[in-house]
Amino acid sequence: RRRRGSALRLGRAERVLEGDLAAERAGERIDHVGLQLRVGEGTEREAGIGGKPGEERRPAGVGKRGAFEPGGVALGPKPRSYRFSLNKKVRRLAMLSAFSQKVIDQNLIVIDSITVEGYKTKTIVKMLDALKVAGKALIVTQDADKNVYKSAANIPGVKTAAVNTLNVYDILNYDAFIVSKGAVAKIEEVYAK
Repeated sequence: RRRRGSALRLGRAERVLEGDLAAERAGERIDHVGLQLRVGEGTEREAGIGGKPGEERRPAGVGKRGAFEPGGVALGPKPRSYRFSLNKKVRRLAMLSAFSQKVIDQNLIVIDSITVEGYKTKTIVKMLDALKVAGKALIVTQDADKNVYKSAANIPGVKTAAVNTLNVYDILNYDAFIVSKGAVAKIEEVYAK
């Protein structure tokens, strides 16, 4: 019998991943339909659409109809939201599945601490070389560390994250998952209940 949330249940992780990527989609461009335009309360003379001198009537919807300036577009495209909601339990189990998958693939590297004095890219490069990391790497710290973030920013294929900003996409997208012991303790505290 398999444990709930084990790595063999990646369907949840794929669903959460799909939801996160869908939420980032922007949608199409927008054309202003008549009701979205803001038009003053002037008469048709002020709107510049004819009428004889002395005629001060205002036709219905002047300025909002597509036939008149600055008229809107009839039935133009409107952006939509691709976001869909997922239960908290599903999100939690997806994170657990992603962590388990990294352990099974032996891509999880736990080190004592990740510290950098100043903004030194060379320090992070030496650490990655010592760990024999090839490909993309995700470096996870216990708390947001500006020095580590700035030091790894120039290295292509390397991303840093704090434990509280982790998501399924980042965990599955990066080949190596480098995490400090403090961060592992926080992850266990949240996800190993």
